[in-house]
Amino acid sequence: MQYEILLENYDSISNLKVSKERLTAAKDSVFVKYKDKIKFLEDFDIAQSLDEYFRTKAFTQHKDTERNAFKKFDDYLDTWEYMKYFESDIEYKLLMPGKLLSYGNAMNHGDTLTWNLTAYRMVYSDFEITATSRKTNTWAFIVAGIIILLAIGSYFVRK
Repeated sequence: MQYEILLENYDSISNLKVSKERLTAAKDSVFVKYKDKIKFLEDFDIAQSLDEYFRTKAFTQHKDTERNAFKKFDDYLDTWEYMKYFESDIEYKLLMPGKLLSYGNAMNHGDTLTWNLTAYRMVYSDFEITATSRKTNTWAFIVAGIIILLAIGSYFVRK
């Protein structure tokens, strides 16, 4: 996104000896070259990286101007509403009947399982919660016992 804003404001960058087409084509190459320096987007100085890549000082000089395309990106970041989801977490509790057999990475508190869910867990893929428990069905044993007693009783009644 930062790169797209830079391309949209290409004409406002003075003393740039790189064509817009070359700048567009080099997008992936720039980020591949500097990917180890990128820890968080805020820490990555794209102007300095572009200066190093294209052997110029036009991008850092542009960063100091009033019509700064990089500032427009920072202003755009400030309007991102979804970032508030990364600031909080949800404690999900599940009450399971019977004996717990498996529950993944949940914390076990007796018959209650607890997961601490954050947005970071769901960035790259869905977060799946699974738990398995076993509970003895007493009614099934009672019904089976009655059927067995009736079968034995009917055997003796016939004789």
